[in-house]
Amino acid sequence: MKYLLLTGLYLIWGLVWGCSQSPKSTTSGTSSAPLSQAQSHPTDPLQNSTATLYPLQVKTHDIQVELACTFAEQSQGLMFRKQLEKNHGMLFIFSRPQILSFWMKNTLIPLDIAYINSAGRIIDIQSMEPETLVSHPSKSEAQYALEMNQGWFAEQNVGVGTSIVVPECPAAEEN
Repeated sequence: MKYLLLTGLYLIWGLVWGCSQSPKSTTSGTSSAPLSQAQSHPTDPLQNSTATLYPLQVKTHDIQVELACTFAEQSQGLMFRKQLEKNHGMLFIFSRPQILSFWMKNTLIPLDIAYINSAGRIIDIQSMEPETLVSHPSKSEAQYALEMNQGWFAEQNVGVGTSIVVPECPAAEEN
């Protein structure tokens, strides 16, 4: 019975995420250039891969984020990470505004998630506990989601209504 329930949850999750995959954001006026020094760090200790970090300013706070633009990047998220450096996070970029929902399966660190509307304004912030299947849906339609270490938003006095200039996803490399 548990197997059937988990299989059903995976199928539903796949359908929801599958409908939102897109490699390009619709925001304009911002550069998606990575930090000047090609900074990268391990993203998945099991795969030893690295990710490019992009600068992002939240109020007066400079942070560095990995961009999750593709379905694969969004599905992986911050799973299996043992830590997230201070002032680092992951920004999920979707092609259109919609109700977004995240869970913490295989995510080992406590996170806060800020849902951001298409105008770049935070509309909701929620705390998420590690390794749970509890869904955390946005309170209204969002086009972006920013995950940071749990407590970061409160410590930096960043709340609902804060504006963020969201970068565009880099253009997909052609082979």
